[in-house]
Amino acid sequence: MRKYIPIPLGIFLGATSIIIGQIPLIIAQFLGMTVMGGHVGYLLAALIAAWLFWESWPKSFVASFLTMTAANITYYACILVFYFTGWGLSPFPPPPFQVLLGLIQWSIISIIVCVLAATAVWMARRASSKLLNYGIFAVSYIGLLGVIYYFNVAPTIFWFSALRAGGAFNGLSFAGRLFEIGFALVITTVIISIGLRIRLKADRKADV
Repeated sequence: MRKYIPIPLGIFLGATSIIIGQIPLIIAQFLGMTVMGGHVGYLLAALIAAWLFWESWPKSFVASFLTMTAANITYYACILVFYFTGWGLSPFPPPPFQVLLGLIQWSIISIIVCVLAATAVWMARRASSKLLNYGIFAVSYIGLLGVIYYFNVAPTIFWFSALRAGGAFNGLSFAGRLFEIGFALVITTVIISIGLRIRLKADRKADV
């Protein structure tokens, strides 16, 4: 069953990234779509796909890369459809050449992300040292918190600072930003905690 997960998961990510731009931002935020279709969601999906095939590093990498590739293709295929048909809310979708460059760029980024994801999973499940096993959970969690800070918390702080300089305060927008941060923290903590719990159970069985 798990072999059928990476590509649908990737399609879901790519479709979510597209839908975000087609509905009001506040709705996308309160549905958690800005997190799932953003950097945090993509990184978590790469880790999940890699974890499903933890038995070997190559399998983890391929599963993770298939997920990211399906997401990229879905996203840019929709952009091309918008360009040729005029559908979608964006009045000026990028031309095919820019779409191709974007696909190449994010495919390269995906390779890097998937290498890191597969390596993190291998160290968490297969490394001989328990220090590495559990240390990678801490490193991964801290790294994801850094991503949340950079892409979610820091922009909110900047936005709030701009308001103090004389901008108009929008309570609904502020609530959406706070929900987005909270949702990113919760989903990241839950997924890392599930992985850690699986690791702990495996160790208990090995010690019996």
